[in-house]
Amino acid sequence: MGAATAVVSALALGFAQGSFGRTGHELGYWALAIGLLVGVALGAAGGRSLPASLCGIPLATAGVAVAQLLAAALQVGTVEAEYSAVDPLTGHAGPALAYWRHEILSRNDIAFYTVAALEGFLVARRVAELRSPSPGRP
Repeated sequence: MGAATAVVSALALGFAQGSFGRTGHELGYWALAIGLLVGVALGAAGGRSLPASLCGIPLATAGVAVAQLLAAALQVGTVEAEYSAVDPLTGHAGPALAYWRHEILSRNDIAFYTVAALEGFLVARRVAELRSPSPGRP
């Protein structure tokens, strides 16, 4: 359930960033949204299991990376006339990766990837605690 949430949110938010956010500075908002959605899905599905909550770390990080790469692919498709927006997704990923690495990726992105990872873990733990309280709590 968490992996599906990461993929769906990454696709939706990556498409939004690629279509409307031309600067790449919107990553902070997408990272928060993806971390939150992945954490809620894992907390609801995984219960109080620590491994389920730990899965939020790589899933949220991968979700942010996929969203950012999809945005780069859409931007390459609109910037360079010889590529359509779908070409980087269907086998011509080189220009999108180069554009992402040189034009979008920055040092601040490390903070956003970290925030998404921590949020995926912490929200999953908190949702699991709220859904199934410990035996001593009313």
